[in-house]
Order: sequence, then C-alpha cells, then structure tokens
Amino acid sequence: MTTEVAEILERARTLGRDQQAELALEIVALLDDLADDPTEVEREWTLELTRRAERAASGESVGRPWAEVRDRLLARLR
Repeated sequence: MTTEVAEILERARTLGRDQQAELALEIVALLDDLADDPTEVEREWTLELTRRAERAASGESVGRPWAEVRDRLLARLR
C-alpha cells in the first residue's frame, strides 16, 4: 500500500459507518470505467481479494460467522 493510500485509509477510518459506505460506493463508481477492459477488472478484483485475505490473515479484519451473515441477508430479502 502506498503512503498516500494509507493516509487516505487512515482518514476514512475516522468516518462514521454511513460515510465509509458512501465513500466505498464512490470509489467503486470511479472504477466503473475499467469495465471496458475485462483484463483490468480481473486484475483489480484479484488485488482487492488479496488485500482482503491479508487483512483476514493478520487479524485486522475478523469477519462474521456465516450463519449471522446468512440470517441478515435473508431478513433483508423478506
């Protein structure tokens, strides 16, 4: 992770959950331009999945039990 990205991420951690979600959606919208190049999209997803796996392996992101996530998703669908 570059210093600039680390600084932005650190600032993002100070935001409330709603603001973090809004920021994430805006960043994803910026990446929509990549949809014209499937190779670039695949590369970006691979990088993101690698980052997430590293966060999980380091304990930075502990996740939630599948049963909890499943129940929450099913409740939203009802």
